[in-house]
Amino acid sequence: MQKNVPAITAVILGVIAVSFASILIRFIDVPPLIVAFYRLFVTTLILTPVFLIREKQKDSIKSHPFYFGLSGLFLALHFYLWISSLSYTSVSSSVILVSLHPIFVSLYSHFLLKERISPGTAAGIFIALVGVVIISAGDHSRGSNVLLGDLLALGGAVMMAGYLLVGRHLRRQFTTLNYTFWVYGTASLVLLLLALLLKAPLYPYTSRVYLVFLLLAVIPTLMGHSVFNWALDKVPVALVSTIILGEPVGATLLAWIFLQEPPTLFTFGGGFFILLGLFLTVRKALGE
Repeated sequence: MQKNVPAITAVILGVIAVSFASILIRFIDVPPLIVAFYRLFVTTLILTPVFLIREKQKDSIKSHPFYFGLSGLFLALHFYLWISSLSYTSVSSSVILVSLHPIFVSLYSHFLLKERISPGTAAGIFIALVGVVIISAGDHSRGSNVLLGDLLALGGAVMMAGYLLVGRHLRRQFTTLNYTFWVYGTASLVLLLLALLLKAPLYPYTSRVYLVFLLLAVIPTLMGHSVFNWALDKVPVALVSTIILGEPVGATLLAWIFLQEPPTLFTFGGGFFILLGLFLTVRKALGE
């Protein structure tokens, strides 16, 4: 375990980096669709020179156009729905609910892939759903718009689950850099087409807004998600998945500090049940 300390430390720092995403998004008043597009587009631009220099499988997308397209679609919708949720509900509720994607992965795997759900995973799913009910009950009393935000965050979790399941198929055949570059690029294209279709303003924005777009690409995306992918080859998957569960806690604390947005008692209670349920689901699903 001692030789894995650098990788574990990197994952912990990655969780802190990812936790800043919702805070950065709240600092600007830009349509969620545009925020999602620029986050992935700028990330793709940053990865392009590295990809061209280091990656030998540059034509990978040609061999699996359907799966790369589907993965990019799921990722695009995940970011669009989740970022939209931040316009209606609290950071804590949004980040906790979007973190439910392991639950939906288990349900997808059971109903679509006919994979058996263990008793431990079933218990985790039930406990997490209790947490969803608690958070939703508290947010419902705050108005229908807040509840809409919760539903959007849940939709983001559903899309992330789809993205992870398709990615499971592709990651077996391609390197992390190759897979990430093409999926981010595809998701950017999907979001660009949606922006043009819905006539969302792609420009102009202030220099402050463009700076936030850059920070979203560098901090939560490259320093967060990319670090998680890198660590999977060096640290047990179950350990990485468990550490990542700290993201809702980190985002909640940062929202409290920077946005003066303390979590409610319902969020505390529901969040506890959701994180406990996610912990049980992740550990049992990975056979730990």
